[in-house]
Amino acid sequence: TATAAVLCWGVASACERGRAPAARVDTLPAADTAAVIRVDSATPTDVEPMPPSPRESDDTTVQGIVRAVGADPFGRLVLESGGTSIGLIGVLAEELGALSGVEVRVRGRPSDSRPPPPARTVDVATYEILSVAGRLPTVGTLVRDGDALKVNGIVLAGVPDELRGAVGARVWIVGTEGDGTLIVEAYGIIRRP
Repeated sequence: TATAAVLCWGVASACERGRAPAARVDTLPAADTAAVIRVDSATPTDVEPMPPSPRESDDTTVQGIVRAVGADPFGRLVLESGGTSIGLIGVLAEELGALSGVEVRVRGRPSDSRPPPPARTVDVATYEILSVAGRLPTVGTLVRDGDALKVNGIVLAGVPDELRGAVGARVWIVGTEGDGTLIVEAYGIIRRP
């Protein structure tokens, strides 16, 4: 491109004058590819093609209910969405496994799926909990503040013993607000400390 030609000319001119170039150009944008320009003492410019960089737009976003299906060793974690099942894999799969029956929105890269089904799989990069049994949960880390337990700064009331023992865990809580507190009706431990 014209930009590359001007840039290469500038680098070559600096080399011809016996000065080392002050800066190195790492990438040049192009339609679908990028190029790296390396300058060394043997040749003033050397253009090396690079594969296109991953784009966030290549990610897919899917919403549905998390389900664990099948028996070991062929058990799979899937997202049921619009009558289809989409496999969930990646570093967040363990957390998502703790959310069986919960409605979530996941974002990640589509991935090749191997048998057994489902045919589509997403390597999950991020997820968001949308609802638990149709209710919006409070999601965060359970912390102790004096005698109180809190999630996202909200004081919890009616906390079951198992939840009391999970300080430091990432949790979801569904409850009723009252007197500046959230009265716990249901909860789930997403990730232990």
